[in-house]
Amino acid sequence: MASAKELVSRFAKIRDVWPLNPARRGRDLGEYIKGAYAARFEERLSGEPTAAQLAQARQELEALESIHNSVHKQKYARAADTTFSGKAGSWGFTQLASAMQSRFNKGGFFERLTGNATRDEFRQGPEGNQKK
Repeated sequence: MASAKELVSRFAKIRDVWPLNPARRGRDLGEYIKGAYAARFEERLSGEPTAAQLAQARQELEALESIHNSVHKQKYARAADTTFSGKAGSWGFTQLASAMQSRFNKGGFFERLTGNATRDEFRQGPEGNQKK
């Protein structure tokens, strides 16, 4: 059974080699792992962790290691690197970039219809009660 120190050191190795994608700021898995998740993982194992906490940490660490080592990608290899639309897989990554996503975050129908009002603001009456 792995000790807490051993699990923290294994996690530190994974955390340090995990790549960051600056094009996906705020939505990047590497950013989450190096930030909020790292603090939570290390906090859980500080002090005297219980056997259940150690088992949970070990299971999460093994999952991260399998993602990092592309275990599932190798086990379930695809015949061609295409998306559902038939375009190359790399095309989808450019569409997921934050800069590209912000191009599509324009006002919806209600915002265009009423100026800047959102759908919820449009539904509210003069006293702020919801109309049905």
